Amino acid sequence: MKRKTIIVLAASLALVCLVSGFQNTPDHKVLFEKAKFAMETKGDLPGAIKLFQEIIAKYPQEKEYAAKAQFYIGECYEKLGDSEAIKAYELVLTKYADQPELVAAARLRLAALQREAPSEVSLLSLAPELGSFIVMALSPDGTKIVGMDGSKGANVVVFDLSTKRLTAITEFGREKNAQTAVYPVWAPDGKEVAYAQGQGIYYPKEVWASTLDGKKRLLCRLEDKDAMAIVPHEWLPDGSALLGLSVAKDYNIGIGLIPVSGGPVKTLHGLQSGNTASPRTSPDGRFIVFADGPRNGVREIYTLRMDGASLEPIAAHPADDKDPRWSPDGRHIVFLSRRHGNWALWGIAVKDGKAAGQPFMIKDGMENVRPVNWNSHGFLYAKNTAIWDIYIMPVNPETGDPTGKPSLISYAATGQNQGPAWSPDGTHLGFLSSSQEAVSLGMTQRKVVILPTEGGKADEFLIPTNFFLFSNGIRWFPDGSGLSYVSQTNDYKISLFRLLRATGEWKIDPFPKELKWWPQIDWDKDGKSYFYGKGGPKEETRGIIRHDMETGEERSLFQPERTAGDVLAFSQLKISPNYDRLAFTQTDSAKISGIVVLDLNTGKSWPAAPGLGGPTWSPDQKIMIASQLDSAPADSAAKEGAFYFVIKPEGGSQKKISLAESLPQSSIVTIDWSRDGKRIAFDTVTILNELNLMKNVIPKGHK
Repeated sequence: MKRKTIIVLAASLALVCLVSGFQNTPDHKVLFEKAKFAMETKGDLPGAIKLFQEIIAKYPQEKEYAAKAQFYIGECYEKLGDSEAIKAYELVLTKYADQPELVAAARLRLAALQREAPSEVSLLSLAPELGSFIVMALSPDGTKIVGMDGSKGANVVVFDLSTKRLTAITEFGREKNAQTAVYPVWAPDGKEVAYAQGQGIYYPKEVWASTLDGKKRLLCRLEDKDAMAIVPHEWLPDGSALLGLSVAKDYNIGIGLIPVSGGPVKTLHGLQSGNTASPRTSPDGRFIVFADGPRNGVREIYTLRMDGASLEPIAAHPADDKDPRWSPDGRHIVFLSRRHGNWALWGIAVKDGKAAGQPFMIKDGMENVRPVNWNSHGFLYAKNTAIWDIYIMPVNPETGDPTGKPSLISYAATGQNQGPAWSPDGTHLGFLSSSQEAVSLGMTQRKVVILPTEGGKADEFLIPTNFFLFSNGIRWFPDGSGLSYVSQTNDYKISLFRLLRATGEWKIDPFPKELKWWPQIDWDKDGKSYFYGKGGPKEETRGIIRHDMETGEERSLFQPERTAGDVLAFSQLKISPNYDRLAFTQTDSAKISGIVVLDLNTGKSWPAAPGLGGPTWSPDQKIMIASQLDSAPADSAAKEGAFYFVIKPEGGSQKKISLAESLPQSSIVTIDWSRDGKRIAFDTVTILNELNLMKNVIPKGHK
């Protein structure tokens, strides 16, 4: 009993001493510690600035603490990416010259900031050996970039800007049913990376976190049968959850909070535009900004309270707006907009989740730009420009080997020509075209060009739709009287567009059934029937179908094995010269992808070339030429230049033919073989990559 009394008395005495000590601490020291706590522990930089300013105003006679407060104000502004940091450090020099250590530190910071001042945008050059690395976010300390790499599988990697070294966070392969890791985001302290994981890149159902040295933990797993995918976009500032998108089985997409300690995803808001929303959290964690609008239509920028209430439009305008990002201090939102014609970076002041001024343009010429993230070190964005050109090259009809060098087609509009297809008589080349100017303006309308291969004027036909999907390609009618192209009408109906060459008239035929996935076609020999690929999720009927245009009758010719992946697509259909075999590219989320050949007489099918795509037949049908399916264009171009493969329809060996000497920085995508076998036509894509870090994003007049 006595021992218990002594312990209680000792504890009480300690508490009295602690309180007494706190009460006896001078007010300026208490306020200083409070300000440092707000800056270093809470990360509340604006709040810390106010407290440091209060110290300077109330206790100017306490020179040591006032000088430290002034220096820390500079640090806070610097972390916020605000040019007020320069003024704050200059005040240390002018007002507190009697504090030599702080003056020296302020001079160092001023020298660093003033070195950066002349250049608003600095270029971070990524090494060519990065290959298929896709930048996703700059780390909180500005030293590393997290991204995705597809060279060995779908993996998360970290790139160190100083050492130029890549560190793999995950190491999944390409084998059947392999796991994939995608959409990485940094934790607020930069010590962990969160990412989505699943079987196939389209429908990940788990979110994991990993330290940079590989210690992993499961944050969330979708257990709801109606939930199809989960995609993290950003960690909340307090680390309590991740902001992201959830995808239901009915393909409805919503903004949600992903718990870090298990439990269901909390959906905050349903979306119209789906995965283009790009939601981001305000630095104080109170609001979300995102883009939304009609699917395939004009988007607007909105803010949403973190509880899902109070939806507010920001800078509404008839033009398309996208990719919003918060400034590090939470006082502005920047976004990409076409409100003056070209894509440009715009900004607007905000307060309490609402617009607090008029939009202003920050930087023009932002076509093909993907904003990455914005922190105290700057606004990071990637710019990728794709240059498409078409070449003709003589080849040996029996072996597919080149007998000469590739030559650019004689068509003046270059840089956006794609998908060449020979006419049946070999005298003309059809392809899709646009201009660089139209692409830079965000125009989606394209034209079909029919070019005489021996010289002469090209005929051009504008495709009567604003939608464009290159991968569908074009196909000639068997008699050469016209050609066709699969696209979407302006009222969103997937249709077959048929061009009658003699009159220039387009016929538009909606596909007979409602399709969730884009079909691709080639014609049967009668010119009245066509084959098309019907892809989609596992629960849908999938395969190759023959459609009779006169009767509307449909017949299923091929269905994939039940073991095929959750998502399946059939593309690049190519009928053989004798119309007895059909080759096509099967793209499978379970990684069983490549060229399949279907015998139309027997109904038998077999894999002819795993990992390859875009098949085209030799005149005698003994060999085919194909391009690589798995490699991203930028990756293959950076490493090897242009190449293609010669394969046998029955499968077996593949012969790789390099054109790197003639086309060292390009990748071949689509190939077509003339009916006489003496020439091939192919398109190449050259990817120009930039990674820019913008400083001083908000102009002085708008801060």
